[in-house]
Amino acid sequence: MDLSRQPPRRPSSLSVAGIAAVARLTDKARAHANETLGNFVYGNDSGLDRITLEFLGLDAEDFAEAADRYTDAELAN
Repeated sequence: MDLSRQPPRRPSSLSVAGIAAVARLTDKARAHANETLGNFVYGNDSGLDRITLEFLGLDAEDFAEAADRYTDAELAN
């Protein structure tokens, strides 16, 4: 995903695994992995990302690798 061309999904627009913020986090993680974050921040630099990652028990780099490797459906499982 290239966030310099389009914004990530809104935290409330879609949930992954029942957690609304994960869809946006996934978009940002994929952009982070592909170095296309644009003006957005990811991981510990974002308050909502940090809270969501802590809830999931993951760090930003591990989540970015998983988001880049798997589809939304695969991440939800």
